[in-house]
Amino acid sequence: MSTQGTKADHLAVTDRRNRDERELVEDSDRLVESIERLRELEREKRTVPMSSPRFRELAEEIRRLASLVFGEAASEEFDAKQADDIDRSIDEAADAEPD
Repeated sequence: MSTQGTKADHLAVTDRRNRDERELVEDSDRLVESIERLRELEREKRTVPMSSPRFRELAEEIRRLASLVFGEAASEEFDAKQADDIDRSIDEAADAEPD
């Protein structure tokens, strides 16, 4: 195999690994944001009268967001199964990304 082919192969693997890392960081960021929002909504719901329209609105919004969280978790799980050669954590990968 030529040196050029080896370099090209290495670049392709590095590009794929970087893409996989970015996807996992983005998946995790979305999941954390959604869970934090879910927590905020649930805390608010605990402060309003249970028979109020606002309580019902919050309950519906919480249900929709919880469903979204399951989808985001499934996406992260799928991406994790594709990323079989990443040795650093999501936090390490996120810290290494340019702002």
